[in-house]
Amino acid sequence: MQLFYVAAGWMTVRHILPEQLPADATAREVLGRFCREAHRRAPGRVERVIVYGSMARGEAGPGSDLDLWVDWNGDEHEGRRILGDLGADLFLETGLLVSVHVVDAEHRRRLRELNASFYQCVQREGLLVES
Repeated sequence: MQLFYVAAGWMTVRHILPEQLPADATAREVLGRFCREAHRRAPGRVERVIVYGSMARGEAGPGSDLDLWVDWNGDEHEGRRILGDLGADLFLETGLLVSVHVVDAEHRRRLRELNASFYQCVQREGLLVES
């Protein structure tokens, strides 16, 4: 797998295609489906999807979830509803829990200013998904 670093506007993360996720085939398939369906359900709203957590680190085991950070263009609550529903749909279809963290521009700014540990974690291990 070849990864390279790109600036994601507010952090530097590695850039991957869904099929390059260092996890099992189900997780790679769910990630690709999430990205495609998120863009379909919310055109122009999904700025970027970043995988973090055990799947990004290549340490996922049985029962691991797929942790996704989504930069959202618009009302964050609307994004949580739309993408949370999508994560639930995928869970019901595949059995893989998809944990979606939707973040709008203001929320990103606050996390960056606070240098929050969650922000640091995503920055350190995040994989920006090309979709």
